[in-house]
Amino acid sequence: MSLWGIKNGFAFTVELLKTTWQSIVELFTGKVQVEQLTGIVGISDIVIETSGMIDFLYMLAVISISLGVTNLLPFPPLDGGKILLLLIEAIRRKPLKESTEIGIQMAGFLLIIGLSIFVTYNDIIRVF
Repeated sequence: MSLWGIKNGFAFTVELLKTTWQSIVELFTGKVQVEQLTGIVGISDIVIETSGMIDFLYMLAVISISLGVTNLLPFPPLDGGKILLLLIEAIRRKPLKESTEIGIQMAGFLLIIGLSIFVTYNDIIRVF
């Protein structure tokens, strides 16, 4: 593998990270509607339409980076949420009560499950 390939791969990854982050910001600022999100059904439909290995690998990279960035959001059941709770504990200099942490995690989990159902429903309506 050449240095040129590594440099281009790095630049491509950085660009995908920026695009993913911008999309998340636009979602939370209202520039992108929740109905425009794509879940597993929509992703499957997009992957089916890929034409060749390069397009398929591109889609894998987009999905991987999107999942990585999303997982770092400071939302309770995600890794970013755990980091946020640990920061809160560090600032308070004492751990949260176990029942409080479980409640926060469960509320976030229910919201994510609800969002997943909503996005999957919209995908099914769009695809079929």
